[in-house]
Amino acid sequence: MGGIAQINTLKCGLSVVTKKKCGLSVENQSEYKSTVDFQLVTPFKQGVNLDGYLIDKYVNVIQDFKGNIQRSPEFAIVDNPDSPSARYKSFKPFVDEPELVFRFANLGYSPSHTQIVAYANEYGLLGRSTDGYLYIPDESPKTPKTGKSVEFLSVWYEALRAIRPLTELWQAVINNDTEYLKTHIVWNSNAVIYRYIVESWEWSDVILSKSLQRHQEAILRTDKSDLVTYAKMHIAKKTNANFKDNCSPSVLYKDLTYQKAEIGITCLNMLGVLWFQLAKAVQGNREVLRCEHCGDVFMSTSKQGSPRKYCSGTCKSQAHLHRKSSNNGKGS
Repeated sequence: MGGIAQINTLKCGLSVVTKKKCGLSVENQSEYKSTVDFQLVTPFKQGVNLDGYLIDKYVNVIQDFKGNIQRSPEFAIVDNPDSPSARYKSFKPFVDEPELVFRFANLGYSPSHTQIVAYANEYGLLGRSTDGYLYIPDESPKTPKTGKSVEFLSVWYEALRAIRPLTELWQAVINNDTEYLKTHIVWNSNAVIYRYIVESWEWSDVILSKSLQRHQEAILRTDKSDLVTYAKMHIAKKTNANFKDNCSPSVLYKDLTYQKAEIGITCLNMLGVLWFQLAKAVQGNREVLRCEHCGDVFMSTSKQGSPRKYCSGTCKSQAHLHRKSSNNGKGS
């Protein structure tokens, strides 16, 4: 029998660990952690509304830690309310779109509503919809029908500002882009930090700090000039943090005979799939390339043979037509 059967979810942390493995961190009685390597991933199917999506305005209803209710008007992407019934197509991102994390990152930090809708119409939502919303009838002509998904754009922007810098940083690591690393990985008097500046905003994250006891051994073992190692630490740290919300370690069986159990991963939503794809790129030391036609980044699929020049068959065909047109122009 085919397929993978999921039994239960383990109460442990999912992490990118040493030796380029994706692993399961299991707390033991010492201050260290043992790791279990795994290969199984629960099959994930992504549904895409055949009638498309649109962006509308809603009130995001949030309850803070004190129990206070906060309401803020926000744009959200929703199922097309004119859809007569729920009609969806599905695809398997691990099989059909293994580079989808880079396609998502290529949206940029502040994509337009048109760009977000175009992506959703092709690949669906991120899977972080909410029930905490109110419709604004005076500002929006349509309202989703019962059961329709409402996913605030703030979720998309937050995801892009988390994922895109890591794809760029990994590209710098794999291509040994020293200038990029020097710009973004910086030592100050007390810590090594990752700093990023884009458009009108900037942020920084501490990678290692001399004031934190748990960082002391790593500081002693690393050379201050080894920016590649610091970059890898940062990528692993941020990826692990996002695994917790979007993926779960699980006990899995290879088939429905339930003869042999394995430790594997269940992605809880499409955002979890994107984070897992990024982790797999790091695990496989996969090269990140830039399309010679459109300029988007994509992941190499093989270490053998000539590297790909284009991110898709469409770009390859358009580049061929452009060269053909240019050559015809020269001959006239």
